[in-house]
Amino acid sequence: RKPAKNGKLPPVGNTVDLQKATYTNAIGSPELMGSWTDPAFDAKQHAIYYVRVLEIPTPRFTTYDAVRNHLPLLEALERHPGVRLSLHYTGPLLEWLAAERPEFLARLGVLVARDQVELLGGGLYEPILASLPEQDRIDQLTRMASTIRGLTGRRPQGAWLAERVWEPDLPTSLAKAGYRWTILDDQHFRAAAIPEANLWGAYTTEDQGNLLTVFGTEQGLRYRIPFGGVDDVIAYLRDHATEAGDRVGMMGDDGEKFGAWPTTYEHCWG
Repeated sequence: RKPAKNGKLPPVGNTVDLQKATYTNAIGSPELMGSWTDPAFDAKQHAIYYVRVLEIPTPRFTTYDAVRNHLPLLEALERHPGVRLSLHYTGPLLEWLAAERPEFLARLGVLVARDQVELLGGGLYEPILASLPEQDRIDQLTRMASTIRGLTGRRPQGAWLAERVWEPDLPTSLAKAGYRWTILDDQHFRAAAIPEANLWGAYTTEDQGNLLTVFGTEQGLRYRIPFGGVDDVIAYLRDHATEAGDRVGMMGDDGEKFGAWPTTYEHCWG
């Protein structure tokens, strides 16, 4: 870059395609080498040298996520209106989508309005709720619920727990914030001595009389989706089906596995 007539340098170049999350790397230099001697150096004086390096912009991880993870899933749901599921987006991601991808939220709102997608709440800024004081927990939970209601017109009934960290007193916080259910690792149910055959379903827990429905994210489903084949998942569900039809297989896991993790984009959408 060379200074303009006003003495200012032009902006750093940018080849990022925000719609595709790509860049060409056609500007800038991969390596910078040089030498310089301070002509005014005086060994008797203290000195400090200020050096600046400007990085040529590349896509943010939020852009990668939007293009390689969230958008393909949204498009798949639009193509298959018979598929229903719950989705959770963190508060920072919802704020980024509102600022950078408002059309994405509009399309998501259509899926919510036709009862195909249920948005889960939780802590607005994805805190570990168990580590927060009671009032801070409730504040995070209610702010997230208000954010989702503002986007979709519907208040969430289910809450996603960051890193699925659980404490027995969480039902009070969740119930006071207006939530009715959440998802836990099925290991919590095993630790409570619940037999494997009884893990396919919902349970109710309470704290100080505040009730909460809890589902266990079933390990077999979690390991097969999306890494296994569709036929494998269907066969696994059939193996655990009952004549009474009284089982529920819950799979709640990180959305990054559907495009953001290495090789998963090609596996899921390629």
